Amino acid sequence: MIGAILEDVVTLVIGIVVSLVITAAFALLFWFFWINQGVGVKFFSFLPLGYQKIGLWDTFCVFVALDVLKTVVFPSMSVKLKQNSK
Repeated sequence: MIGAILEDVVTLVIGIVVSLVITAAFALLFWFFWINQGVGVKFFSFLPLGYQKIGLWDTFCVFVALDVLKTVVFPSMSVKLKQNSK
């Protein structure tokens, strides 16, 4: 009983860490192209300056919030742990 619960907790923690690493990688790529390559200023000049030059942590937080929102709005897209019934 305790072993199964511990296994589920470890699986959950590993899933959260992997999800954060993937989200951070996408956020870093987006931020790099948005800021360093000038996509924000060149193609989105109609946006306020705060959105044209968004910070790295702000970008990461937006990506994490979108990931959580996706899980809440579309629960069928999220991974579910299988239930062990006896």
